Amino acid sequence: MRSNIHSGTVFIKQGTVLPENIKVETERFSAGWTLVKYPDGYGLSRAILHANWTFFCLSSELGATAVDFDEETAERRAVRRILESAKSKNFNSLEIVRIASKRFLGVFYTTVHARSRHVKESTFLLRDEHDPKGNHNKNSKSAEPFAEDSNGSELPLEVATGYS
Repeated sequence: MRSNIHSGTVFIKQGTVLPENIKVETERFSAGWTLVKYPDGYGLSRAILHANWTFFCLSSELGATAVDFDEETAERRAVRRILESAKSKNFNSLEIVRIASKRFLGVFYTTVHARSRHVKESTFLLRDEHDPKGNHNKNSKSAEPFAEDSNGSELPLEVATGYS
C-alpha cells in the first residue's frame, strides 16, 4: 500500500477548532496529530477562506530526514520528527511541501520538507486571545496602535508613519 503522505498533505493537531461547515476526513497519524485525507491542502485552504477564517502559512520550511529499509516507513518517521520539533509547537497544522527519497544499498534515505500552518477565526496571527483589543504594550492605556520614536517614547501610529 502506498503512503497517503505527499506534497500538499495537511496534518492538524487534535482538538483544533475548524469552521462548522467544513467536513474533513482524517486518520490518526501520531500522538496529537491527524492526517487530513479529504479535502487536500488546496481544498482545505479554500474551504477555510470561504468560511471567513484564516489559514496562515509561514514561508520558512521545516525539514527532517529518516533512513529505513521501507520507503513509506522512512517518510512517516521523517514527518513525525517534524511534528515533534519545537518549531511546530506554536501552530496547529502543518503542510508537506516536498518529499525526496533516494535508495542506496537497499536503504531508503528520505527527506521531508514542510511548512507550519495555523487555522484561526481571527485575521490576526499573533493577537493574544486574552487581549481582544490587541494591545501590544500591557502598560498602554489606549487600544490604539503605537510606535516608538528614537528616544523610546510611544507615538500613535498615525504620527509615526505620517498617515491618518
